Amino acid sequence: MEGFGRAGRVVAATLRSLRRAVAPGVTTGQLDELAGEISAASGARSGPILTFGYPASICVSVDDEVVHSIPGSRILQRGQLVTLDVAAEVDGYDMTPMRR
Repeated sequence: MEGFGRAGRVVAATLRSLRRAVAPGVTTGQLDELAGEISAASGARSGPILTFGYPASICVSVDDEVVHSIPGSRILQRGQLVTLDVAAEVDGYDMTPMRR
């Protein structure tokens, strides 16, 4: 159970940092880079990359975009709704939903 706790703490820490980083002028790609840096510093790996071969560390959806949008050059604007989907694997413990 402790392994899942470690993975969950990495996810929680990543979400806290991303929440502070979401601001007008920031790109969704910059949020993805930050998440990757946090994961690496924590000894974690991206669940979406490991499990699904996803092309980014996290999923970032803006306003009415479908969940699991791929981060990139989109620049955030004031008042937009930003959805962050973070999953991590630490020491073999994977917090990625729907793991196959």
